[in-house]
Amino acid sequence: NAFGRRATAGSGHGSPGSFKNRNSGGSNNNIARRAVFPLHIHQKKPQAGCIALKRGESMYQVLNVDFSIEKKSILKNMSFSIGQGEVFTIIGPNGSGKTTLFKLLTGIYKPSSGVIQLDGLDIKTMSPKILSQKISVISQNVNIQFPFTCFEVVMMGRNPRVANHRKLSPQDMDVVIGAMEKTNTLEYGERLITELSGGEKQRIMLARSLAQDTPYIFLDEAFSEMDMHYAIKSMKL
Repeated sequence: NAFGRRATAGSGHGSPGSFKNRNSGGSNNNIARRAVFPLHIHQKKPQAGCIALKRGESMYQVLNVDFSIEKKSILKNMSFSIGQGEVFTIIGPNGSGKTTLFKLLTGIYKPSSGVIQLDGLDIKTMSPKILSQKISVISQNVNIQFPFTCFEVVMMGRNPRVANHRKLSPQDMDVVIGAMEKTNTLEYGERLITELSGGEKQRIMLARSLAQDTPYIFLDEAFSEMDMHYAIKSMKL
């Protein structure tokens, strides 16, 4: 796939990450794919202000974002947008700021200056629950030490959709089962997450993300321990 270079960045620290907008409106073959190269990218200076979004249109907008830690500049003057239906990939050498950018986009870090908008709203103003209704994150390492069953783990993906910690509805359970069917993990339902292999755990976390039913999914080397068959199948979901 061809990648259009549409981002600028400074230097930093991090590991690879990627982003997927699930509202493609078509087959995976037609999904636009782009990449951020965190170093040595040249781009026309973006216009001031934010893009006006049509109602119902999902989009990330990053405008003139700087990020520093203890006066050390990690990312500088970063600007780009992510349109509806795109697969957006962050690549670059070690220490180039990939993980920093990943954490900024997912609300873990706050920009030192500049604005990150999600669906026309500043991400800094969103509550954790609202943000978790819009984005889900799948990390490379699955650090679940408590012996939950796999079914319980996938059910956790519905928490942002349940008011006041109420029990899941039959409709919620249908979503959970559907997510496990799509990832071929329904057979693991009663097994403990701590008993699974690395690749099997990653498939459970993918099922949890699908059950969360967000328009945006962030992947941080999320399929690294899957065998090739399941990695390819997961990317087609």
